[in-house]
Amino acid sequence: MGSRGVGSDEPWGYGIGRVGADVTSVDVHLSDGSVVQASVAGGVWAAWWPTQELVAQVVPTLADGTVGQSPEIDTGTLELTLDEAAEGAPTSDESPEESVGEGTPGSGD
Repeated sequence: MGSRGVGSDEPWGYGIGRVGADVTSVDVHLSDGSVVQASVAGGVWAAWWPTQELVAQVVPTLADGTVGQSPEIDTGTLELTLDEAAEGAPTSDESPEESVGEGTPGSGD
């Protein structure tokens, strides 16, 4: 899960995950109590929503109508920074350098 456009007038959040072959739908419960129905195809679910709310619970429904249990939600974070060329964006011959820092899952870092 993640969010984009943080600090902008139009932030949005998203979630993605894997599902078993018997899963026909996935409801994504957000931290504000709202529910988003995810798209499910090819063993993957994906959803987006027009807020920065976090995923609180992911609830799968199986083909026979049985509601599955929500897996534990990994709340770790990944920070990415993009270093641009000294005079602006990289040229077609240059590639931006990326720096990745990992937080500890569940720590909110």
